[in-house]
Amino acid sequence: MSNLRYEFDRFTVTLGQSNPDLDIVLEGLGRSEWFILTAENPNGEEFPFFINKQRTQVFEDQLMQLGILFYKGLGRCDDDAVPDEHCFLLLGITREEAGGLALQFDQLSFLTAQRGQLPMLIQPSH
Repeated sequence: MSNLRYEFDRFTVTLGQSNPDLDIVLEGLGRSEWFILTAENPNGEEFPFFINKQRTQVFEDQLMQLGILFYKGLGRCDDDAVPDEHCFLLLGITREEAGGLALQFDQLSFLTAQRGQLPMLIQPSH
């Protein structure tokens, strides 16, 4: 399996590894779960850079309008066939809200973990 990681200013989240630093932030917010979503490459189809950039800006604007606490980052995979994607680490929302955002931006999955648990990919419910 390829090494999938998400790099943010304060955190690096790696699929298959827990993140104690992020757990501390969640605990301080009184939350138990975080989410990583992107607006890029909808439905698993690689889109041109300028379209992905525009989709990412629309997503960021929406997060700001909704007042959702987020960190901007970049998802990377050591498999050259998987493109890097700009993404957002979201705190303070529910799994249902994260799923709604994923569906709105035509994403097949998003990453989540509860405090002390390993990250996992989730498919949003229609």
